[in-house]
Amino acid sequence: RVITPREAQAIVPALRVDDLIAAVWGPQDGLAGPAEVTQGFARRARDLGARIVEGVEVTAINVAGGRVRGVRTTQGDIASPMVINAAGPTAARVGRLAGVTVPVFPRRRHIFFTEPFPDLPGPVPLTHDQASGFYFRKEMEQVLLSPGDVEDIGQDQVVPMDWGKLGETVTKAVHRLPLIERAKIAGGWAGLRPLTPDDHAILGPAPSVEGFFLAVGFGG
Repeated sequence: RVITPREAQAIVPALRVDDLIAAVWGPQDGLAGPAEVTQGFARRARDLGARIVEGVEVTAINVAGGRVRGVRTTQGDIASPMVINAAGPTAARVGRLAGVTVPVFPRRRHIFFTEPFPDLPGPVPLTHDQASGFYFRKEMEQVLLSPGDVEDIGQDQVVPMDWGKLGETVTKAVHRLPLIERAKIAGGWAGLRPLTPDDHAILGPAPSVEGFFLAVGFGG
């Protein structure tokens, strides 16, 4: 719901709000650990009879007569009337194996984290500055900070860090959260966001190849 800047400051007391017009608050929103959620899905899939094979690369998708027939992997062929592309940032490359154009663009984003910083009392919800793209939240006693960068680095797997993004992050952070200038950066990482042109996921059958399904673009 839409709230006033002062109401936003009541939720995150350290927030600078004198340059804000309004804020949006989602009290029913939440977050979950990606690793834990993934393992939970995997566990349930195995319970239902799925076989999960890791460390095996799909090198081709077999298509004949306008429909998929299976996949070729580094450990041999697997016949199947259905293939699902759920390849995250590599979704476009996997789509090309079936002759399907998938508008998912891998874009790099950085996240930095502070040393334990009790000056910012928790809990602190994920807080996003719509103007600059900057966002932050408390993770245990540390603070996660992101400049909100979205950059095409021409890669969809290996994601090198650019420590030059730290200066941009600190500038945006100190503007929106002034007390954070007293914190010390402990580290950071970079990852790829599988973005679509309209920031919405693509879920369903591919239009040109029968049996080929898409579950892609879940970034942003």
